[in-house]
Amino acid sequence: MNDKILLVEGEADKSLFSAICYEGRLGVNVKVGSPLDFCGDGCGKGNALKLLPTLLEQMRDGQIRRLAMVIDADFKDADGLGFHETLKKVAVILKDHGYKVSTTLKSRTGGYCIKHSDGLPDFGLWIMPNNASDGLLEDFIKNSISDTQKDLLKTAVDAVEKLKTPLFKPIHRSKADVATWMAWQKIPGQALQGVVGGKLVDFSSGEAKQLIDWLHGIYA
Repeated sequence: MNDKILLVEGEADKSLFSAICYEGRLGVNVKVGSPLDFCGDGCGKGNALKLLPTLLEQMRDGQIRRLAMVIDADFKDADGLGFHETLKKVAVILKDHGYKVSTTLKSRTGGYCIKHSDGLPDFGLWIMPNNASDGLLEDFIKNSISDTQKDLLKTAVDAVEKLKTPLFKPIHRSKADVATWMAWQKIPGQALQGVVGGKLVDFSSGEAKQLIDWLHGIYA
């Protein structure tokens, strides 16, 4: 098994981050996987958090050399934890495994590289969208699109806003915005990894560049 691991929530995240790692030319082969790829109980944020202690133990015994995780903050007042509670939950797991981390970690621009008290490699953590706010991966994408796509995204957002009886939950609004925007591309309805190959996201500035720099810091 590849000993450089990036744990994500599900298949859509897996495809997107596999594309990001390839296009980002990290110079290393990173295995991107959901919990199911590492014998977890299923996909999703809860299963990723449940699996994390197992992967940290594999880091200790040398099966894994580099480990990072990308998860959504979700929303405090809905069906997720929100940024602060998500960060706290991860911090507790890391502290139990010897990482130098306080349960009162603050938001951090550009992701986290958390050191171990015994000299094991840093643990990488990125909480979508920006390590500070409640939200989802799709909020990160909306904040990072290329200049040439901004007008089209605004049109898509306006179209979703005008729906009289939307069937999706309010917390999934950014998913609806991005899905509508993606439906109007040269290849309509492609999966999220299409933002990489189609150069729909600008990885040379802002949060997207911070993400690439964070990946380099963990794996390169």
